Amino acid sequence: MSPNEKPEIVVGMVIGVVGVQGEARVRLETDFPERLVEKGEIQLCSPSGEFTARRIESVRIPPGRSDTAFILFEGCKTRDDALALKGCELRIFRNQLVELPEDEYYSFDLVGLDVFTTDGRCLGKITEVLRQPANDVFVTDSALIPALKSVVQEVDICGGKMIIRPVPGLLD
Repeated sequence: MSPNEKPEIVVGMVIGVVGVQGEARVRLETDFPERLVEKGEIQLCSPSGEFTARRIESVRIPPGRSDTAFILFEGCKTRDDALALKGCELRIFRNQLVELPEDEYYSFDLVGLDVFTTDGRCLGKITEVLRQPANDVFVTDSALIPALKSVVQEVDICGGKMIIRPVPGLLD
């Protein structure tokens, strides 16, 4: 890691405050919120693009909510301290990512892949990954592709492509 390298992986964003003791309300963009506690320190990227390292003192995840955390950052003692962080992204370096099991991928690694059918038709690039309750959905210019093993036949991150077997009605 070079000294000029910036943390590129967004794991959350400060969207508000909780109470008057300096806790920030964070919208989580990670499947591993427990890692925020383990890290101890995280990089905050302000809306203007400035980075600062902040130590995490505590993390509370409300019952039944996997998309929100209440985080107390070192130096935040009041509501105004936490409010000053609103709009900041919580970021980590790629080498801090949790290693995923085989055949699982981070959404940011899938965005930009070219999608082809098994018969060679190009469906465009994945522009977005929609997180849905039943399964994720890959968005391309010409199709919404369910992230199902019966549909996705091959993912080649290094080669920049995904091959799918369209189910009946998918491309109609």
